[in-house]
Amino acid sequence: MFLDGDDCDAALTIDGETLNPGDVGIVFGVLMNPERNSGKLSVGKPLLLREGARTIAYGVVVWHADQLTRP
Repeated sequence: MFLDGDDCDAALTIDGETLNPGDVGIVFGVLMNPERNSGKLSVGKPLLLREGARTIAYGVVVWHADQLTRP
């Protein structure tokens, strides 16, 4: 993920089988270095999903683990 001007390693899981260009979906992510990056997350914050230097998707944070319930 690219978040707040920095690449953040994350393990991502798609809610469903696949997403194709133009699709809208839910992606769950776990930060690989939460001590370094968790402060960058807040609901409503935009982010980019990247493979190397290539942006493959963009999104918005809608929930994070500090909240009590999932949407």
